[in-house]
Amino acid sequence: MNRTIIREVYIWIISKEKMDQQHPTEKKSNFLIYGVIIIVAIAALAFFSMMGDDNGERADIIVNDNDIIIGDKNAPVTIVEFTDFSCPFCAAASGYNTQAISALKSGDPSWEAPLPKINENYVKSGKVRVVMKYYPGHGTGMEAHRVGWCFYEQAPDKFFQYKGNVFFEQENTNNIELMKEIAIDLGANKDLLNQCLASKKYDAKINEQTLQGMNVGVKGTPTFFVNGIKIEGAASYKEFQKVIESELS
Repeated sequence: MNRTIIREVYIWIISKEKMDQQHPTEKKSNFLIYGVIIIVAIAALAFFSMMGDDNGERADIIVNDNDIIIGDKNAPVTIVEFTDFSCPFCAAASGYNTQAISALKSGDPSWEAPLPKINENYVKSGKVRVVMKYYPGHGTGMEAHRVGWCFYEQAPDKFFQYKGNVFFEQENTNNIELMKEIAIDLGANKDLLNQCLASKKYDAKINEQTLQGMNVGVKGTPTFFVNGIKIEGAASYKEFQKVIESELS
């Protein structure tokens, strides 16, 4: 909304500037008016930015049947994770990338990777489902995601393993052949995998999920939504646990 306001003001000013060129005697007085309008518009932008995009409301994120879902699809708590396989802090949230984990622990020695403990304590018991969506954080993980969607189609119960193995090879997430090897080693049918990738059936997911993320205020990866409640960055397990327990109570 705030960007729309600024854009409309900008378009209006440009149109008035063109009129001023046709009527130069009015330009001096109009210049002061334009300046006031710009200042008001910038102040409005700053105000809306401080308020935040969601005004404290829960984000409404659509989960489709062909989204990657880990856990019971009917679980009472849904965690939507906007992630990029090439993002170091996304890997840290899953318990990988020792450098990113060390950086997080230096700021909070009690920090614990959230997703492994969420999987162990809530996903396996059917209380939580994790929905993984793509967002271009680091920007080089699209091939890993393409293979991931095709692998999930064949073996949804093994996707958690695929995710971990990809993060272990995080520097190579744009190497589609290596990503295919990871999927095949976990039991994917090679021919079906190649057919899926050749058809590009999940390529539209990249744009669709990126747009979803933008619409709910995702600014970087990882960003999580626990039943619509936003948790930005690789927060510690204890922060997720507090929100999950509140949602379950």
